[in-house]
Parts: sequence; C-alpha cells; structure tokens
Amino acid sequence: EEEKKQAYMKEFLDSPNFKKSNQFVIDWLKKEFKTNSNQSVLNSFVNIISNADTTSIEDIALPKSGSSIFTFKNYSFTDTDYHNYLDKNYPNASARSYSANWFIDFTTYAIDSVIVDLTVAEFPEFQETLDNYKKGLAVYQVNDTYLWSAATVDTTKLIELYESNISEYSYPKRYYYHLLSALSDTTLEKGISFIKSGNHPDSVRTYFPKVAVVKDSTGVFTDDPFDKLETMKSGTFSERFEYKRRTAVFYLNEILPARKMTFEEAFNRLLADYQPAREEKWLTELKKDFRFKIDLKKLRAAYKKDENL
Repeated sequence: EEEKKQAYMKEFLDSPNFKKSNQFVIDWLKKEFKTNSNQSVLNSFVNIISNADTTSIEDIALPKSGSSIFTFKNYSFTDTDYHNYLDKNYPNASARSYSANWFIDFTTYAIDSVIVDLTVAEFPEFQETLDNYKKGLAVYQVNDTYLWSAATVDTTKLIELYESNISEYSYPKRYYYHLLSALSDTTLEKGISFIKSGNHPDSVRTYFPKVAVVKDSTGVFTDDPFDKLETMKSGTFSERFEYKRRTAVFYLNEILPARKMTFEEAFNRLLADYQPAREEKWLTELKKDFRFKIDLKKLRAAYKKDENL
C-alpha cells in the first residue's frame, strides 16, 4: 500500500500539472501596465561584465550606483538589484557567458516579486485573504515542526513501539498481480499473448498502448473482482471479467509470504500510531510554558449561537 502511494506521488510530482508557471500572468501584466528598460544603465552594466572575461559573476565588483535599470508600473528596480539577481542565479558562470536573455529573465523575476503587492493595491480586500493565508502557513509550520514532521520525531520512541509490538507490524500473505483491461477482447488478448510468450507484464503498455495495466499486491479478497485472486496460482491468468466497463483479466505474478516488516518498512505506520502520544506530549509542554484561562461567558455565548450544539 505504501509503495503504491509513493508511486502515485512520484507520478504526480513528475507530471506537468504539478508546477504551473505564472508566466501567462506576467505576460498579461506587461501588456496591461507600462514597463521600461533603461538601456543606458543596462549597457554600462553589460560593458563592465564584458571586460571581466573569465571572472565569475559573483566575483565581479560592480559599482553600486543604485541607478534604475527597469521599471514596471510604479515599481523601480536598480542595477544593484540586477547584480544581486545574477549573483543568486548564476554565481559560478563566467562573465564571457553573459546572455541578453538573463536580463529578460530578470524582468520576469522583478514583476513576479511584486505581484502580491500589486494585487493588494488593486484589490484591498485581498489583504484579508493574504493575512489568513499567512496565519494558516504559520499554524501549519508549527504543526509540521512539532506534531507531524518525521524529521523531528523522537525515533527512539518509535523503536520502542516497534520492538514492543513487533507482531503488529507485519505483512500478511499477499498476492502480487497485474490487472490488464481493454475495450475489446481482441485487444486484451494481445496483451495476454505477449505475457504468455515470456515477456514481462510491465512491458505490455509499451507494445500495446490500448491495454491498461495496473500492478499491485493485496491480501484482502472481500470485494469483487479481487476475490478471484485467492484461488489462483502463480504465473496464471484469471477468467475474464468486466471491470469499469472494460474487459479485464488478472495475471498473478507470485504469492508473497507473510513476514514481519523491517523498522524502515513500518516507519510510516509507527509514526501514525505514535501520533496521539506525540500530540499529548506537546500539549503538556505547552501547558507548562503558557498559562491559559477559560472565558466561560464567551464560551456560553458561542454555545448559544451554534445551532448544531
């Protein structure tokens, strides 16, 4: 189950939808509001870099004139801002590798850095949303640091929990299978024949894109069609059945024997099982450090206003 979650997460992180650039917003802002590049200041800046030859960008001593090199709406960015940008993004690049595209990228960075301020200026009510978002981030950071993060958990407590309940952290007998499905019997048969010819089930999609392939392991057979797995032998196919409006079949790779989890395999379960104790410990520490008092009047008033209570 955990391996499946990690696989799904990897697919999500690798997908183009995980990171969507706000370049389209910046392009719109450039058209909507006036932008201006001070070519004279930019040329002077580039000339100094050009004379540095093989010196790395971060080692070039540029005069901090503070001259405006780019303006957007009412925002001004200086040659010093540009130099700091290059130091951060191209510290090891040599001066001779300087590209005009770097300045174009800087203008995008500059506009992006003021989008929030611009939004608040244009839509003052957005400030409340922004404040709530910041509060939410602060609460999340506190919880992640003290309550949720695996990096800050007391590992010795997890080891104690693992060693005292080792029988609880075990894998049952599992059936490792591939589920093949297709819109037609003919298409599905191509995938089945491919595996019967000695090819690995993972390669089916490569040669037959119209055959959907899902692999997993389970020890639960209460739901149809997974109850079919329990009577199968390794290296065999099940009878065909309908699955999500497609013709489907199971291929059983192997039956994995029941075994105890290693500490690393059980870590996420241990973390979840230890969570209540972790929260209780944190609350106890808070009570020691901070005094609190219940305002019964406000509590009663809130109780009367809530129709669900």
